[in-house]
Parts: sequence; C-alpha cells; structure tokens
Amino acid sequence: CTISFVTLNYIDYTRFAEFSHAILEREIEGIRKRLSVGNKSILYHASTDIIKKSQDKITTYSWKKYDAELKYSDLNEYEKKIYNSFLQTTAINPNYDLIYLITSNGHYLQSPEGVLKYPVYDLREKSWYKELVKTDKKYVFTSPYRSIFGNMVISIMSRMHDASGAMIGVIGINYILDELIQELESKIIQHTGYLVVFDKDGNVIIDGNKHDNHSVNYELPKIRLLEEIFNNQNETY
Repeated sequence: CTISFVTLNYIDYTRFAEFSHAILEREIEGIRKRLSVGNKSILYHASTDIIKKSQDKITTYSWKKYDAELKYSDLNEYEKKIYNSFLQTTAINPNYDLIYLITSNGHYLQSPEGVLKYPVYDLREKSWYKELVKTDKKYVFTSPYRSIFGNMVISIMSRMHDASGAMIGVIGINYILDELIQELESKIIQHTGYLVVFDKDGNVIIDGNKHDNHSVNYELPKIRLLEEIFNNQNETY
C-alpha cells in the first residue's frame, strides 16, 4: 500500500484526490515494472527441463541442516547444474540477492553460496509455501526483510512443476529493495509532500518524512483508515 502526504493551505478535495491518485498510480506502476522482472525470471527457471526433472535429485541440504554453510563443492552434479543456471541469472541482474528453491520433499538449494540461517522447522510449513499449494496464484510476495547477505529484500515465489504438471516445490528470488527505497524516500511532491509505503500488517517500509538513517518495519497506529484501505483494495482515500 502506498500513501502520499501533501501540506496544503487550501484544499479543493476533488482536485486533491485526482492529483494524489495520479501520483500513486505512477509510483505503483513503477514498482510493478521493477518487480515484474523478478516474476519473469522465476517463470523462466520454473519452465526449464532441469527444474522439471529435479524431483528426488536435490538431496544435499534439507531444513534439518539449519545454520549449515552451503558449499558448491558439497553439491551433487545435478544440483551444480541448477546452481550454475541460478548464478548466471543473478550475475546479470544486480538487484537479485539470491535465487533458491524448496522441494516438496523438504530439500533446499540456493545460489550464490552462503550460510543457511533458517530456524529448526520445515520451510514447507511457511505461510507462503502453503499459499502456493492451496491457491491458484502465480506469485506470492513476502514483506521486506534483511537477507542472509544483509540486503533489504522482498521474496517473489512461484511453484515448480514436473513434466506432468504436478507441483514439486517452490522457487523464489530475493529482489533487493535498497535502491528503490532510497529513490522513493527522496521524492518531494509539490514542495511539501512525501510518500509512505507500508505492508498489509501496517509496518512502514518507506517513509519519505524521516530525517535519520533508513529503518523499516516500525508499526503504524492501527487506525480505522488502514483497515478500510486493505478491505477495499480498489478504492482511493
């Protein structure tokens, strides 16, 4: 959700609503275009034969090996092929933090290498995995968080299928938000206005009115307006 704040001495509410709506539509469309690159990358990898044939071939790391260091040298030959294909994509897309997958039998693979800082539970129990299993959504997005490499990211995830169309896991990309956050926080609207972006839980992601170093996920007051915004997603307030 994106909100614009503008200080006005005199308010023509009709013109102000039209003006604000135009600003928000432009900014939202810009965010969509950036994230759509990640969507396309996920669909590309999910459609490759190497992913479709990966069932029971990804075996080295599982959720039980939490806090383990993922090393390329430990991977089996099939995993190395997937790893290298992921690495090629992250190499040409500087906004990708990493690409990863979780198989339906609980195994994990990511590229590039790094420490797997996951708690002691099955990643298939995460809400985003269950959502992809139970719904027909093409993508699921997480709220922003710090990745294992220290970047502020949002995860974009989709299903993996075998050649018969059966779901065999989830594939995801961490899209780095730092550049986007800095860009939106620096925007000045009509000399006094600024943008605020928050997630569905009311946590502020972008605050154009702050003057200190960037921080995220502090909680907005649970005002009735926020509930109305999320319950009526096609409305402007």
